[in-house]
Amino acid sequence: MTFYRKIRKGDKVVASSGERIFGVGSVIGKYAYDKKLSSQHSVPVAWEFTFWDPLNVWDLPLSKELKNRLGLNRTILKLKKNEWDEIYEIVSRTKNPFRNLTNWEGLLRAPWTEQEVVILFSKLSSVLRMKIEYVRTQFPDATIMVKKGDDWIAKEAEFEVYSSQFKEHGHLTDMKRKVIDCDFIICWEDDWTRRPKGIKVIELKNELWNLL
Repeated sequence: MTFYRKIRKGDKVVASSGERIFGVGSVIGKYAYDKKLSSQHSVPVAWEFTFWDPLNVWDLPLSKELKNRLGLNRTILKLKKNEWDEIYEIVSRTKNPFRNLTNWEGLLRAPWTEQEVVILFSKLSSVLRMKIEYVRTQFPDATIMVKKGDDWIAKEAEFEVYSSQFKEHGHLTDMKRKVIDCDFIICWEDDWTRRPKGIKVIELKNELWNLL
C-alpha cells in the first residue's frame, strides 16, 4: 500500500538488498501494475548510478547507524534526507569499472551462483590462457588446460562464488587442512585470507577489473 500510494515522481530511490546497493536514482513516473513483469508492481526510475557488481554496504564508509538501518532489509524503507545525502555522496564518489556497466558479454550482473562463475570464466579463458577440458558434477568441478610455454598442462579446478566456500563445502582434510586433488579455486571474489599453502586462487573479479 505504501508503495503505490505514497511514492511520487521526484522521490529519491536506493535499490538495496540490505547488504548490497545496486543503484540510486529518481522516480520519474506513476505506479503501474504489469503482470508481464517478474516484479509486477513498479514505478519508473531514472538510475543515476548502477553497479554491475553491487556495492557491499559494510565496505562503504557509511555511519554504523545507517548501515544498521539498511540492514533491516525492508521492502520499503523511508530514508531521512541526511541519510539519502550520506548514501548519495559515498556512492557518487565510488569509482570502479563496474559503475553504470549494464552488461558484460551478455551477463547482466556479477555472478551469484557457481554456474555463473563458470560462464564468466569461459568468457575470460582466452585472456587467462586457459581452456576448459571437462566439467563434471563431482569434486573437483573441472579439468582446465593451462598454457605453459608451447604446451598445455592439465590442472584440476573447483568453481566457487567466494573462495572461502571451498572450505565451507568440505574440500579440505579434517586434520591437516590439506587440499584434496585440486590445483585451482576459480572464484568471483577471493575472500579467504587464511587458506592453506599450495592452492592458487584465480579471482575473476580482479581479472575483469583489469580488463575493463
